[in-house]
Formats: sequence, C-alpha cells, structure tokens
Amino acid sequence: MTCFKAGFGKIDITPDLPVCTLYTRDKNQIADKITSRLYVRTAVFENDKVKIAIISGDLLALDSDFTTRVKKKIKRLGFKPENIMISCTHTHTAPNTINFNGPKFLKKEKGYLKKLETKIVECASSAQKDLKSAKIGIGKTKIDLNVNRREIGRMSEVNDLNSPTGLTDNETGIIFIEQNGIKKPSVIVNYAAHPLSMGKKSIKTISSDFPGEMSRIMEKDFKCVMFLQGCAGNINVKISGKLKVARKAGRIMADAVRNVYKNVSWEADCKLDMKTSEIDMPVDALEVSIKAHLEKKETENISTKEWLKKALKKARNTRSVKTIVQTIQISQAYLIALPGEQFIETALEIKKKSGKENCFVAAYANCGEIGYVPSPKAFKKGGYEVDEAYKYYGDHVYRNSPAAPSAFVKKALSLLKITNRKKGDWIR
Repeated sequence: MTCFKAGFGKIDITPDLPVCTLYTRDKNQIADKITSRLYVRTAVFENDKVKIAIISGDLLALDSDFTTRVKKKIKRLGFKPENIMISCTHTHTAPNTINFNGPKFLKKEKGYLKKLETKIVECASSAQKDLKSAKIGIGKTKIDLNVNRREIGRMSEVNDLNSPTGLTDNETGIIFIEQNGIKKPSVIVNYAAHPLSMGKKSIKTISSDFPGEMSRIMEKDFKCVMFLQGCAGNINVKISGKLKVARKAGRIMADAVRNVYKNVSWEADCKLDMKTSEIDMPVDALEVSIKAHLEKKETENISTKEWLKKALKKARNTRSVKTIVQTIQISQAYLIALPGEQFIETALEIKKKSGKENCFVAAYANCGEIGYVPSPKAFKKGGYEVDEAYKYYGDHVYRNSPAAPSAFVKKALSLLKITNRKKGDWIR
C-alpha cells in the first residue's frame, strides 16, 4: 500500500486600502472598503511517487510571468514546477493583478503583487508542513445557481434563482479529504459561475464574492475549503445584490456540499498523478482586427486606442501562443486545469469524451492573460467576449481563434489517456 498524505494551508491576502480593482476607472472608484477578506489556499498531496500542490486565490487572474516565478520559488520546498497548479476564483472585487488597457487605474498593483508572491510561497510551505496520512472521498451534486449570460441574460436582467439557465453545467465536483488525527475534514469544490453576486453597487469594495462566502460558512466545520472556478467565460451566477446576496449564494453551495459529505465513501490507498503539457493555442491573425479598426471613422474608446497602438508595434503574423494544460488525478477524480476564461462548451466536451466518471474542469489556472476563449458558436454570433474583451487585456494583442477550444479539448483528452509516464516527466 502506498503512503498517501495531504496537507493544507490558508493565508490572508487582503490588500491595504485604498486599492484599484477591475472596476476602477477614475479616482472616485478606488476600493476603500473591505466587505470580506481575501485568502489563498493550498492543498498538497503526496505519495511515494509524486508530490503536487493545488493553489487557489481569491483573485481575478494571475499572468504566466507571475505564476512561473512563484512556481520556481515553491520548487525550493521540494516541488517540481510542473506539479504545481495556481488558479484564481475570478472574483472581480480584488486588487488588479494583471494589466488591462485603458486608464492608469487598470494597471497591475505591483506593490500588492510583490507581497502576494511571498504569501503564496508561505502558504505552500505551511501546507507541506501540515502533511499527514489521509483518505479521500469523491462526490458530485447539482447546484442550480448559474446562468448562460449570452443566452438568457446577465444578473441584472435575471436576478432570480427560478429563472431559466440556458446551456450551463450545474454539476459540482467535490473532493473531500480527511487527515489522520484531524477532526475537521477539508474539501475542494469545483463549479462554474462568474463571481458577480456582489453586484455593481459594490465596485468600491474588496470581496471574495460567493466562493469566499461558501468557504467562510463551511470553514466553521471544515478545516480548509478550496474553490476551483470552472469554465465560466459565458456563465454567471444567477443573483446579485451586495454582501447579503453573496452570502445567500455561498450558503446554497455550502449546504449542497455538506449533504454530499454525509454519504461519501472513503479510500486511503489513493492514486496520485499530475501532468503538465505546453499547448500552442491558435489565435486569429492581427491583420484583420487592425485593418477593421483603422478603417473606422468614429472615435475609439481609450482601451481600444491603447490596444491598437500596441498591435501596430507587434508582429502581425502570430498564429499561436504558448500556454499550458494540466491534468491531476487524485484517487478516482480527474481534474483538468485550463488557462483563461474558457466557455462552458469546452468543459462539457472534455467531460463527455473523457470516459471518466469524475472528471472536473477548472479554468483561470496558471495563465490569466490569454483572456476569453469563446466557443466556435459564439464566434458566429459575436458579442462582448468575441469582439471587445480581447482589447482590454493589456499583455497581449491577439484575439483567440475559433479553433482554440478544440485544441484545449484535444490536449486535455490526450493527457488523460497517457500511461506509463516516466517519473517526473513534463510532457512537451
């Protein structure tokens, strides 16, 4: 029998105030209030063959320069960088941690990022020191809390738990972990819904939104509650309003997860594996977008102007951008980690073709600067995620191609099927 161990860490990453968020366009929109505190949580799993770290922060996104740098520092703790996943819950009421085109307020909070880097490494160290023999329980449930915003409408148009959903994935993947000698279990929860329950009236606040509220509620009885955001590029939470609504959504999730815990089956001799692979993500040629903007006679907004200025200086023949895909096996659960704002169609396709009963798909992992990855169907219809959003992301000047989703699906499925991998290999 292999010796399976698990350890957990949790560190407060709430910023000093005032601080700029995604919503800050001028000095009157700078966040000056903390509605709920932000945390980074780490789960470390180890057996006699491999050790992995799963990290989730109450943040909007982190770019690959940052995550690569952090992984190199965590390497000193005995981890291989390819066995580390760093993801974000995608809360919009958090400090700016990636660059956006537009007003100066939309640039990275460099001072905060420097402190964040240290705290993530500290959290990983804390989780490693917490390693204890453990057992795993896998569960699933359905939570009707999300809505396809392109098909049905955004929260202000819906704002009703009984509203139609359109194409969503309300399956909630759950991994329970019980450490020997520890009364409180820990849990990893995977669900897809943009964390926007705080609503537009909360733009000057710092908040972990409904994922953080779920964790706060559950951590009265659980040791560590980690939320892994799913492919929510076109998926919103159904309700919005302020802290009261965020807590309502968090409570709905917490109650559903607790109900699964009551009947979970446990396994102590757990399989553990992780694979990381580079992928050449297809992107659209720049010529098309640049030409279209140059031919426009109307005045562009400040974000588009900044994007166009950058685009004109960049090589226009870019056809692909390198990023990574990861697969993690923990017992009978298979977790796929994708970069950027993936659409729900990608997650559903991976789950359908994986052949795995417990296949969970997380996004917003490792590389946040690639932005939205819309489905081919979305490209035909156009709209914000297809035609506008890519101009706001400040660290790239391309638009993702309609071919990108299928490339991610293909890569994820290929990793799931790879066997007899040499110990420690990073698949290229």
